[in-house]
Amino acid sequence: MGTAVSFDRNRKSPSEDSDKLPQNLEAERTILGAVLLNNSSFARASAIIGTLDFFLPQNKHIWQRMAEMSQARTPIDAITLIEALEREGMLEASGGPGYIAQLSDGIPIITNIEHHARIVAEKAQLRNLAREADALEKLAMAPGADLESVQRIIATITDIPKATGKNPAVVVGFRSLLTMKMPELEYAIEPLLTTGGSGEIYGWRGTGKSLVATKMALEMACGFKVLFEHPHAGGNWPVARRYKILYVYGEMHGSMIQLRAQQMAAGMGLSRVPDDEYFGTMCKDFQQGWRPRIKDAKDRHFVEQVITEGGYEGVIFDNLSTLWPVPAEKEGERNAILNDWFTDLNQSGIWCIYLHHAGKGGTQRGDSSKEDILDFVIRLTRPHAKKESPNLCCQFDIEKMRGECKQPGWIAPFEASLETIDDKATWTFRTAKDAQLVSAFEMFRDGAKPDAIYAELGIARSTGYRYFAKFKENPIALHWINQQD
Repeated sequence: MGTAVSFDRNRKSPSEDSDKLPQNLEAERTILGAVLLNNSSFARASAIIGTLDFFLPQNKHIWQRMAEMSQARTPIDAITLIEALEREGMLEASGGPGYIAQLSDGIPIITNIEHHARIVAEKAQLRNLAREADALEKLAMAPGADLESVQRIIATITDIPKATGKNPAVVVGFRSLLTMKMPELEYAIEPLLTTGGSGEIYGWRGTGKSLVATKMALEMACGFKVLFEHPHAGGNWPVARRYKILYVYGEMHGSMIQLRAQQMAAGMGLSRVPDDEYFGTMCKDFQQGWRPRIKDAKDRHFVEQVITEGGYEGVIFDNLSTLWPVPAEKEGERNAILNDWFTDLNQSGIWCIYLHHAGKGGTQRGDSSKEDILDFVIRLTRPHAKKESPNLCCQFDIEKMRGECKQPGWIAPFEASLETIDDKATWTFRTAKDAQLVSAFEMFRDGAKPDAIYAELGIARSTGYRYFAKFKENPIALHWINQQD
């Protein structure tokens, strides 16, 4: 046996002082800056990298402190990070206040942090290989070196793990769970949509999905405190605050979008419409050489850039079938990709609502896998008695809701009608039950019998006869509606 040569995997290579070892300081800076902008990015990056994977010493110090703050559930921003490092006497070793303050400059709120983390992890692994190779060279050149010692080092090199960093999985004990401090849940729309959630509105063509979504977006961008406000049950959903909203259209013409915007603005009062920064619209007629779609990663990235640069906090996609059309057999693949993308947006604090078409049977088109991540699902239907009406009339039914409903009336079905006179759009609301009774009385006045209306209105036969008895007693529908109230 030859002379034994000790080997320290973590020892510094002579080439490290000359910054020749593999590194990507821009990727390291992007990761740190992304965490400062959005603390949820830390968990995603820490699943791939650890403190020792950073090349720059100050970046190692900063990441280690971020890890400790994340574990303690302390908010991480430039101010809190500087204070934490200063308390530990590590501020200057971490680059000083100036270095930390500029980390987030030019970093988008939504960034593929996993991609940057993989770059840092790869460079760290290459540095380890370089150090191993340096040690191998010294071992092979040392006086008395033998083949067995060299082969041991070679075996060590080939055994370097593909991924670096500690296990990011965290377990919280039940007793600790009872008292641990958790961030307060904020509802963008209570009880339907959290600020980090997604929702779906679906229905047949012509049921008013776009008009309903536009009204929601307008009111949220204006800072309305309640959506679909009226004195009856159904709707009346509280809104947490004013939101900056991006509305992405798949195929609707710009002229139609403009006309609807003008009519709704006239109905609201032009002085109440949101400023440009609070409500952005994107459609094919506004573009040059591109059109809105979310099928390809490149196109989704374009949309993300718009969200980031505009500071938008919520996005409405109108609609899924036009922004990413697929045959039935490909819907599962699309849903998986979109669920992942929406979750990334949600983790960055961006809520999403998408519109979708119903199938021939009135249920959602495609499989239900797209619902997996959703906070809510609203189905819009056109009442049977209103099918021939030139005005929009749709009924809201909440089919899925994750949030806690503090008021039972919030989830009651209700009917919304939109009438446009002199280019001024006006909304009216009533409960689904009241709307049903009014439709039945209108049909009775036209000579219909109870046996004829139950199928037309989609009600039970006994309900049709009960309505007819009320009509015979007093044909004024408002009389019975007032009694119900």
